Amino acid sequence: MKRIPIFFTFNNRYAVPGCVALYSLLDKAKKDVFYEMHILSSDLTEASQNLISEKLTRFKNKTLTFTNIGDLKKDEYLNCNWNNSNKDLNKFPTETIVKCYAASLFPQYKKIIYADVDAVFVDDISEVYDIDMQDYYCAGIKDLTFNDKLNEQGFSYAAENYLVACFLVFNLDKIRKDNIEKKIDKIIHDDSISKFGLEQDTLTLAFEEKIKFLPLVYSSFPHLYDEYICNKKLKLNYSRDELYDSVINPKVIHYSSVKPWTTEVRLSDIWWNIFYYLNLPKTEVFAPRYSAGKILFKNFTNGFMLILLNLPLVNNLLPTELIKKQYKSIKKYIDEVLQRYK
Repeated sequence: MKRIPIFFTFNNRYAVPGCVALYSLLDKAKKDVFYEMHILSSDLTEASQNLISEKLTRFKNKTLTFTNIGDLKKDEYLNCNWNNSNKDLNKFPTETIVKCYAASLFPQYKKIIYADVDAVFVDDISEVYDIDMQDYYCAGIKDLTFNDKLNEQGFSYAAENYLVACFLVFNLDKIRKDNIEKKIDKIIHDDSISKFGLEQDTLTLAFEEKIKFLPLVYSSFPHLYDEYICNKKLKLNYSRDELYDSVINPKVIHYSSVKPWTTEVRLSDIWWNIFYYLNLPKTEVFAPRYSAGKILFKNFTNGFMLILLNLPLVNNLLPTELIKKQYKSIKKYIDEVLQRYK
């Protein structure tokens, strides 16, 4: 049996999304994979812990450990220069920067995976644990675009090689050997650096060229098709083939910008299927009067039109502006229909 440690950091508000993510991870795991799962939280209630444990009962290929981190790194989170990003503690709780200290939090491991829980796993991810990381502190996803804010502060290498901290593999042995957490502390307390991206800025600056970048399939962003693949003028860090592959062959779907439980988002049906199958409760993070059915209808029709826009045959036969005009008309009609059901 292949044992893989993995940890998650979230507060009590994210207990239900966390349950969906953890269930999908275990559901897609290969039969010979055993996950040692750790949840770090400052306020996860006993009821939420019981809910998660109960919904994962059928999986025997795991251990599940809950750790109360209390006020760990809370002072740094509230008082250091995060360029005011920390004001909304519901959106970015103190758990956000705890992942930077995986090496000291998990002294029993040589390597460990971290994953955000605003996500669903749609394929087995165990092979990523075996990648060669001898010369790297971390493996993760490179940001889609150039980071202007870090570049403006003189960090050109970090701007071009910016780490998205949603799915990570930490080389804990090397981080400990090179005392990188001391460097992380120094960056966090250096108020001359405006850290707009919270832990992402911190880890990118701390690890520098010692980051191994993973294929985008380990964090497929649902908004990719609309915002990036269809916009051929954008300069990106990935080829359009890589972007498209992450859309049609994802291993992890990461709802980074918009969440299925609050607003419209592509591929939300996968998340909702798990939610309803587990018979989970709608909690405070859910938007009022939210209907999955309406969103599925809208996603399907919008998706169909976007695909139509990119078919060579259609583009050759009809003027682009005419197609876009028809798309806008149909989209307006969809919105009007949905308004009736509010």
